[in-house]
Amino acid sequence: MNASVDDDEEQPLDPAAARIQQKLRRLILISGLTLGIGMIAVFSAILYRVVKSEPDGAGAAKPVYASGELLVPKGSTVVSSSKDGDFLTVTIRTEAGSEVRVIDLRTRAVVSRIRFVPESE
Repeated sequence: MNASVDDDEEQPLDPAAARIQQKLRRLILISGLTLGIGMIAVFSAILYRVVKSEPDGAGAAKPVYASGELLVPKGSTVVSSSKDGDFLTVTIRTEAGSEVRVIDLRTRAVVSRIRFVPESE
């Protein structure tokens, strides 16, 4: 029970143990800095992707607004129309038969024209 004052104090380490302790401190410092730099790099990449992403989402089609006139043969009627992305499909009924036109809304050019004519026997 009677402990001397010298027992409570730490004894100095021998030089070999002090060198090992110093190497371990250096190793832990290098490992911690490497981990910190890696985490900063990962979070920077995530933040960059969030800030630079488009509001519609990646790869989302942007709306195309087009105005103009579509010339159809005289006496024909437009039966239906459908828009898909940058293309407008218009079905026209004429006296000779039906016709489908595909129009590129960016260039406003007819890119495809399909005519349906009655089959002759």
